[in-house]
Amino acid sequence: MSSPSPRRQAAAPPAPVLPGALCGAVAQEQPVVVFVAGQPGSGKTLVMDLVQAALQRRGGAVR
Repeated sequence: MSSPSPRRQAAAPPAPVLPGALCGAVAQEQPVVVFVAGQPGSGKTLVMDLVQAALQRRGGAVR
């Protein structure tokens, strides 16, 4: 099996992305990760807006 061509390999994000994404983050005793999946038009964005608002009230970083 040959290795993938260079044009198919995704480049790693630049190092400054991570510090920017975590700017202002506060350590949490019980961190939460939320994954939402569904069909187009099923309301994923609405659900995530509600989840984001609830998590922001707890403090910490919401991305």
